[in-house]
Amino acid sequence: MTDDVHRYNKDRWEALAEANALFTRPRLDLDAVTARAYPGLDRLAITYRPDLVGVLT
Repeated sequence: MTDDVHRYNKDRWEALAEANALFTRPRLDLDAVTARAYPGLDRLAITYRPDLVGVLT
């Protein structure tokens, strides 16, 4: 069962994937260590959620 929010999110995600947006590209070559370092979650946390610095890695 889908609702309007589900359809909207699905459509937006598919549009991003078709545009080859960075976070829609699969990285199947990553192991556990490199996955934690990619895409620099601490760098993103500093910008958006400083309280999470160090927690994400």
